Amino acid sequence: MIIKLQCSRTMTLVGVTLIALTLSSWTVNGDFSERPRNTLALSEERTILRCCSHKRNANFKWIKYRHSLPEKICERGRCPKDNNYQIDGRTQGCNDLVVVSASANDAALYECEIDEGSSAAAHLVVYSCGTNISNSRDIVEGDRVAIRCEIMWKDKPQFQAYWKDEKGNVLNSSNFTEQQDAYVSTLMVSTRRPELLGFSWVFQFLALPVTDNKIDTSAPVANWTLERMNVSYPVGSVRTSCRDDACERKVGDLITCFADGFPLPDYLWLDEDDKQVSRNPELIVRSGDTQKYKCVAANTIRGRSHSASVSVKVFIREEKLGSSPAPVNYYIAVIVTLVLVFIIVSFGRRFLKDKAKLKILFRSKRRGDTKHGTQETRELTQSIQPLPSDNEGTVDNNASNDDGDGDDDDDDDDDSASDGW
Repeated sequence: MIIKLQCSRTMTLVGVTLIALTLSSWTVNGDFSERPRNTLALSEERTILRCCSHKRNANFKWIKYRHSLPEKICERGRCPKDNNYQIDGRTQGCNDLVVVSASANDAALYECEIDEGSSAAAHLVVYSCGTNISNSRDIVEGDRVAIRCEIMWKDKPQFQAYWKDEKGNVLNSSNFTEQQDAYVSTLMVSTRRPELLGFSWVFQFLALPVTDNKIDTSAPVANWTLERMNVSYPVGSVRTSCRDDACERKVGDLITCFADGFPLPDYLWLDEDDKQVSRNPELIVRSGDTQKYKCVAANTIRGRSHSASVSVKVFIREEKLGSSPAPVNYYIAVIVTLVLVFIIVSFGRRFLKDKAKLKILFRSKRRGDTKHGTQETRELTQSIQPLPSDNEGTVDNNASNDDGDGDDDDDDDDDSASDGW
């Protein structure tokens, strides 16, 4: 029973606490479930200021204060005076003010008012960045480029400006300078020749809000990046795939020309009579005893052409018939053929030798020569090696042919030969 009473008391305390927190939040926020927040917008960027209420059918009004002068811009879902402002009420209980394309005139204090009573305000800070060169491809080695970012609202809180390179290294950290209705930060860059082909500088601008001389990490941050700032420089040294000013090549070989410079240079090959041979970096060697070529590389910067050239003498290497080494497959075929011939000759000689011995054996048996035949048969039997099965039929046929031959002269010769053993 005591445990039940303690649990009920605990639940009652939790409920009272939740109700108190809800009432306190309503007291602090009033009719607002979400107040407008300070916003940083890049110039020409679409921006939204949100204002929401606990009430279902609340009437919203947006008032713009620029240089402390009020201007009603939107009321009851309509913005009749300026097409750059729109109302988005698709979120339940919210009335979002949409700035279609932010500009310097939109940098102001915006107040959201509900039912002619409660109101909340927030700053819209607009910033823009750029360089003093309209086309980044017109930047030439040695130019001093000013990268400028400005925040266009004088009633804004203080900001700290940071400039970083593509590796995240801080190049400059300073406060803004005040100019008319904006605060400006400028980074001066002295351009240099890139270390790698296709290299482009990347610069990042950060504006961090400062409150009581401390950076406010919870406030919005201005962030802008400048990319693809290529540095142009004229054509420098020209070289070819020949290591020296002369080389030896075969007819049909390629010689390649290389050159430094941005924009990438165009190439032209000329012969010794200054006639055009190729408009590509590669040159195909033509027939002749000795050829002299010149490679010209050129690029154009700000309407001015820059060029450089290199000459190379090519000695034609003639190939003699039969001088080229035989392919590996040729040697393999020769070796395989020799091995096969050796195997065939070895087995053929052994076969013929065994066949002759068999003839003598069968003839001695047919005559019935017991004195010499028995000894002869033993010797031949021991000396004859077993033949393959395919040759058995051949031996039998030869033996039968010998038996039915009826040639007495051959038999007499064999007898005389056997008598002499």
